[in-house]
Amino acid sequence: MIGLYVNYVMTTEYPAALAQHKPILPVEMEPTDRADLAKHYEALPPVASATDDEAFNQALLEKLKAIAITENDNNPDHNYLIGLAYLDGIDVEVNKERALELITGAAEAGLPEAMDTLVTMYETGKGVKRNYHTGVEWRVKHVNQLVEIFKAKHTHRNALALLEGYQKLGDAEQALRYLDNAKQAYERMKALSELLCEKGDKDYKQWLSLSFSRLGQIAELQGHLREAYQNYNHALAISERLAADGDRAQTVNTRRNLMIDYQTVADIAIQFGRLAQAREFYDRSIKIAETLAEETNTIRARHDLGATYNKLGLLAMEKKDITSAASYFEKSLPIYESLAGETNEAAYKNDLAGTYYHLGDIAMAKEDYATAETYFLKSLTLYMEIDEETETITSRRNLTSIYDKLGDNAWRKSRDEYPKAKAYYEKSFAISEALEEKTHTLEARRVLLVSLVKLGDISMLEQDFETAYNYYTKAFGIATQLAKETRSPQSLLYVSNLYVRIGDIAELIEDFPYAKACYEKSAEIRQLVIEKTDLPSAKEDLQHVRNRLAELEKKMES
Repeated sequence: MIGLYVNYVMTTEYPAALAQHKPILPVEMEPTDRADLAKHYEALPPVASATDDEAFNQALLEKLKAIAITENDNNPDHNYLIGLAYLDGIDVEVNKERALELITGAAEAGLPEAMDTLVTMYETGKGVKRNYHTGVEWRVKHVNQLVEIFKAKHTHRNALALLEGYQKLGDAEQALRYLDNAKQAYERMKALSELLCEKGDKDYKQWLSLSFSRLGQIAELQGHLREAYQNYNHALAISERLAADGDRAQTVNTRRNLMIDYQTVADIAIQFGRLAQAREFYDRSIKIAETLAEETNTIRARHDLGATYNKLGLLAMEKKDITSAASYFEKSLPIYESLAGETNEAAYKNDLAGTYYHLGDIAMAKEDYATAETYFLKSLTLYMEIDEETETITSRRNLTSIYDKLGDNAWRKSRDEYPKAKAYYEKSFAISEALEEKTHTLEARRVLLVSLVKLGDISMLEQDFETAYNYYTKAFGIATQLAKETRSPQSLLYVSNLYVRIGDIAELIEDFPYAKACYEKSAEIRQLVIEKTDLPSAKEDLQHVRNRLAELEKKMES
């Protein structure tokens, strides 16, 4: 018996493809009744003619794109690439929600590249609401995944990826001022670097040097200057050995790393008051910076030269040598103006803004307040541009800093400028308050604390003691909370300084017992900082508070 002819494509293959949402490209090989075709094939896409090469090729290309952006549950690499396409609008319309979903899925499947991209998205706010804490959480997951990859296969590539992962995690934690977490990440980087160096591979010695340098940063931020000094010197010793090691000696990176290590040792020497030693290391650093800039003329080398001039300028300011300081900042100025103009990048505009800031400080130290204001306003313009581009904690912090500086300059200029100074401080406060509400980070709270203190200080100058007291007590609440959470010397000193300011108000309104209690509490905290750290400034500040106490006690006796 002869059965009826069954069209397999019509009855089975086409309906199945339609149900599974497969890309379908009908091709007309022979002239066909399109209306009749549409009756038998439901929801048939436009038919391409095999005889029209251009139309056929275009239709085929569109279908291939559709296949490329189809999610694959079993292939996180594929889904990650699709997510990037949706994130940046590559051959598809931008779809941030879909991008986040696909990239997150690939990250949860263990793809390191996807995890790293998620971190960047959360840190920058690209495609998702900015959230630094979520960024750090993914950074931790990223490092843990890199650890597993390295355990499975000890290759050079996997080792470098893990070392870089530790560094980025530590840097992220440090930026948020989670110093113990940052220290742990850097210590893991150091341990891995030491292990790899023991196997005789010199390529990892630079990572070991970097580990010591980062640990030095943490120790410095925690007020352990001797520990910081030791770590920086360990980093420097490694860099000096690498710079003397045959073929490595003349490589740009080796010499640049040595230059940076000279600077970090000089920086910490300044904090010990060893200004001559700092100058010695800066002199070594500037020789390398000038040589590299002359040899390579790269953007990075020119940037490094400008940064080193600024370091020498800051050292001169520390020595109260305003003339020399100005000459160094004036040397860095044309370098940064050129780089900012050439690149239009936020990083170089930030360097230029910083140099204007320093030149403003020079003018303010000379009591040339009009010139200082001009420089500060130039700095403000750049910082505002940078903030519009990046909207980072750093860009907001820089804005508050320059508004504070404009306020400082205004009240120093004249009593008539007090309202202007207060207006600048209020702008700083508004930014810092919004930053804290948005990010809830330790650094944001620290910035807010400084803004409150500035408002309290200008209120004191206006002799509005009640308003000053209110600002100081708000700042005190933040400072004590930071001290409880971090126990850092900086946070403890904030508390101590606020006790002094509140004591000053009590003394002015002749509440001498309360003033004395505040000064005594301030001295007690400063003594604790001295016992925990080796900050020279803490000893000087303690003596200042003791002098205030002695003066107050004389008042109380008379």
